[in-house]
Amino acid sequence: MALRESYHFSRRLNRCAVTDMPFEDGQVIYTAIFFGFKEEGYLRKDYSTEGWNNRPEEDQPPFSSWKSKWKKAAKVENDQPLEKNNAESLLQRLSAEDKPETETTRYILALMLERSKVIVEEDAQTISEGILRVYRHKKSDELFLVKDPKLSLDEIVGLQEEVIAMLDAV
Repeated sequence: MALRESYHFSRRLNRCAVTDMPFEDGQVIYTAIFFGFKEEGYLRKDYSTEGWNNRPEEDQPPFSSWKSKWKKAAKVENDQPLEKNNAESLLQRLSAEDKPETETTRYILALMLERSKVIVEEDAQTISEGILRVYRHKKSDELFLVKDPKLSLDEIVGLQEEVIAMLDAV
């Protein structure tokens, strides 16, 4: 996305950011992304309903927020790393590298993963560089910020074929 700010998020915690009470499986929670935290850029916080309603007054309004149900993280039985040609692992790697030349590829990967119901778009915010889409991985709750390059449908189809070829070649 090559934004001026860092956008790496901490993993979700199993406790409310305000009450410090542990979340229970199926409990309604609120996730908020805050902007402007020194070197960190964006900060993720998770809240219970009580915590969300009682956030400190000095907290700034969130950049993005949504409501969901907390679920216990699934244990990964396989200790093997993700396959090299896996769209998820490629999106994770390209997001971590954050190179401007991979913005379009990240967007196409996000669309492919959204279509496969692996990630879900939680929010879209207009920023000076365009539209920033917030995606959440449905199982791990990992967050991805992906800049929307405003492609036409024809461009998306052509680029999707290139990304598929890139996945097959890796």
